[in-house]
Amino acid sequence: MPITPDSKIDVTPSSAFNLGTSDFTIECFFKAASTPAYEIFYGDHTTGGSIYISLNETYAITAEVKDTNKTHTVTLTSGTTGDYGDSTWRHLAFVRNSSIFTLYIDGTSVATATDATFTSIDLSSATTLQAGAVAGSTSTLYLDEFRISDIARYTSNFTAPITAFPNVGAAPHTFQGSNYGYISGGSTGTIVNTIDKFSFSIDGNATDVGDLSTIRTSAAGQSSSTYGYTSGGYGTARVNTIDKFSFSTDGNATDIGDLTVIRQRPAGQSSSTYGYTSGGDTGADSSVIDKFSFSTDGNATDVGDLTIARDNMAGQSSTTYGYTSGDTSVAGTIDKFSFSTDGNATDVGDLTVAREGARGQSSSTYGYTSGGSTGTIVNTIDKFSFSTDGNATDVGDLTIARTVPATQSSVGYGYTSGGSTGTVVNTIDKFSFSTDGNATDVGDLTVARDSSAGQQY
Repeated sequence: MPITPDSKIDVTPSSAFNLGTSDFTIECFFKAASTPAYEIFYGDHTTGGSIYISLNETYAITAEVKDTNKTHTVTLTSGTTGDYGDSTWRHLAFVRNSSIFTLYIDGTSVATATDATFTSIDLSSATTLQAGAVAGSTSTLYLDEFRISDIARYTSNFTAPITAFPNVGAAPHTFQGSNYGYISGGSTGTIVNTIDKFSFSIDGNATDVGDLSTIRTSAAGQSSSTYGYTSGGYGTARVNTIDKFSFSTDGNATDIGDLTVIRQRPAGQSSSTYGYTSGGDTGADSSVIDKFSFSTDGNATDVGDLTIARDNMAGQSSTTYGYTSGDTSVAGTIDKFSFSTDGNATDVGDLTVAREGARGQSSSTYGYTSGGSTGTIVNTIDKFSFSTDGNATDVGDLTIARTVPATQSSVGYGYTSGGSTGTVVNTIDKFSFSTDGNATDVGDLTVARDSSAGQQY
């Protein structure tokens, strides 16, 4: 429901408004008529800092932010005279990206400033925290879809959203993200260590945000609520390294432990507290299921076995189980193992067609297996239920047939990125979890590659 003229919403302060030194994005849709509009957002605390965004009498947008104890101030304005008083809905975003502050209107930067001395903002005990105008201000301002995020959602000009934000709130599970998909490592023809990131909220291309500790391809990917993990794979030989990289700050990964055995082409799964690496190629197909902690860096432990030794398969996760589907011997078996109790997997169904090189996505209720090779590279998207054991159904197609891609899951969509058609590709495909159907091409990786690991935040 929009905030209407001459009205506001007072927000109860909480720890969520302690932005600290982190990146942030404050965004909304707004429109105003032919009289002054005033406040869009105002948050203030005597010692915690302040954020003030307004539309003034000349219809210019101003965004001002002060850090803790108000020792540094950054002020951005769209100009002395704007053109925003014409009753047209527009998208506004005020973004902190490290030391760079940018004001975007309809996806275009209208003002930017850099202040490396700016420190933290803490509005968790704000005396004023509101969206909308002060009562009695004769405002003509409408606001809708107000969102504050503790990440820099936009770091360059973008296509502004025109519908409700698809991912309000945090993802309910670590195997789904609200903000970004990640692609780590892989092969362009040469093995790389690049970590790419792309937005879940705005379709578009990926950006290079860091490097793994070593070059590697054919690794498994896992995700906690705060970190991405890349485990196993092949560099100059098979490896057992577990890398970890931060979701809150772009940068390089660190080596934090080892799998129980060296292996390439395993599947990755994620519970709320542990990462799992299952199967893979140790020189021969393996059935080992390893588990490592998200809360404490260290080595993995062997907690069970798949029903058959296998590698080059897809991995999926529900809230209570990990799944593997397909394998390099061109089998279609779907295995399931428990997150709550260590032990072996059980065979619970089959894919629509036996295949290797497929990769997996997870909604809250279904597992998906996309792409792969039956001997011929395919574009099939299969879906199987988490609530009832059984076979998968074919629910759509990727935009191109591909094998060994990376995969990611947001709250509402599955993503398939990169892979090989016989030649490495950089395409990022997206398909809906709510409606069965084909995928669409929504962007590109920074470089074409296959056999990468996928993560999400």
